[in-house]
Amino acid sequence: MMKHVPLWQRISAELRARIDGGQYDHDFPGELEVADEFGVSRGTARAALRPLREEGLVAASPGRRPRIRQGRAASQYGQIYSLQELIAESGLEPRNQVLRQSVVVDAEAGAELGSGPEVFLLERIRLGGENPIAYERVYTAADLAPVLTQVDFSDVAFYRVLADQCRIVITGGREQIEAIAAPDTVADLLECEPGTPLLQVFRWGCCATGVVEYRQTYFRGDRFQALRHFGSVEREHPCPSGTLS
Repeated sequence: MMKHVPLWQRISAELRARIDGGQYDHDFPGELEVADEFGVSRGTARAALRPLREEGLVAASPGRRPRIRQGRAASQYGQIYSLQELIAESGLEPRNQVLRQSVVVDAEAGAELGSGPEVFLLERIRLGGENPIAYERVYTAADLAPVLTQVDFSDVAFYRVLADQCRIVITGGREQIEAIAAPDTVADLLECEPGTPLLQVFRWGCCATGVVEYRQTYFRGDRFQALRHFGSVEREHPCPSGTLS
């Protein structure tokens, strides 16, 4: 956990992770219960609950017990996707070949994260079965390194580790997608010819405190295909699932 994150934000992230994990059915703890469970004041508990209410995750009214809103959308255009989940949903076994997980000096990544030049880097190849699908570099705060360097990322999702072990929940962000010709080094890692068309995706993942993840991913277009739902179309007009080939 990042030490500079206020206590109320850490509690709020924990409650959000529980909501996303389906721990609460309908009823949700109120200020007194949150204060008692986490050993904090009612003011701190109130601050932790406020963003959950403002985002529409929790409904509360005077004299009534807080409850989880049903049918809520995680974001304007649907759930934040995980490549690990997309690969698994396609029927392939998701695997990761970890190349590096350590603290590095990278001024560009540090600037994107709003931190100093020292950052934690997770570098890996994403596979579906035995076939390389993507090569990625994931950067986050260096002070998470004591936890992240001990994780076996060969078969676990980065976001799951952030939520379960660091109590940091990615709630949104933005992506920039470009079509590029594969550079020599990336082509070698993805087992394709230099110049092969790739999709280059930059992602900035955010939590309650700001940007917590900066990610660069290179996809092999001939092995990756995904269908994304947005808005309410999935509920009103069910569509087929995405696939990987």
